[in-house]
Amino acid sequence: MKKRSINKRRAGNVPVRGEGASLRCKKGGRIITCFLSACYTGYLPFMPGTFGSAFASVLVFLFPVFFRSLPAVIVLIVLLTAAAVAAFDLAGLRGTDPGWVVVDEVIGSFVAVAGHRLSLFTVIGGFILFRIFDILKPFPVKHAERLPGGYGVVADDIVAGIYASIFLFAGEYTLG
Repeated sequence: MKKRSINKRRAGNVPVRGEGASLRCKKGGRIITCFLSACYTGYLPFMPGTFGSAFASVLVFLFPVFFRSLPAVIVLIVLLTAAAVAAFDLAGLRGTDPGWVVVDEVIGSFVAVAGHRLSLFTVIGGFILFRIFDILKPFPVKHAERLPGGYGVVADDIVAGIYASIFLFAGEYTLG
């Protein structure tokens, strides 16, 4: 049996043969890649996580009906998390977090604004606070990354989103 050669990685975060979900998962590979890369925002050549979080903020503005009710947001986050973990396993990523995978940032951004009154302040504030906590990774965000498989990839962003949400609630309370 002939071994398949693995092409060298192209510039940027674009997966090539043998490295990404679109080529590892035979059934639904493009759909999984679209999902994991948040409609391909993860393929932007710089700051893919920030663009993934910005994509989530745009979704909050475009579909506010999903974010007005805390129970609806919780269900959405749970479903997205389960789908993301399953997609990681289907794609063969098994706990690695390549730069082009930004669905975890989308989930964390949703957590940051969950339960808040939707306004320009909360969406932008949630975006900025989430990115700060996602980048700095204070305790226990960094420890959540150590969970096995896709759980760790998604868990650190959920914890960063919780931190952002707490600070956002404090800001809303302080500013009235």
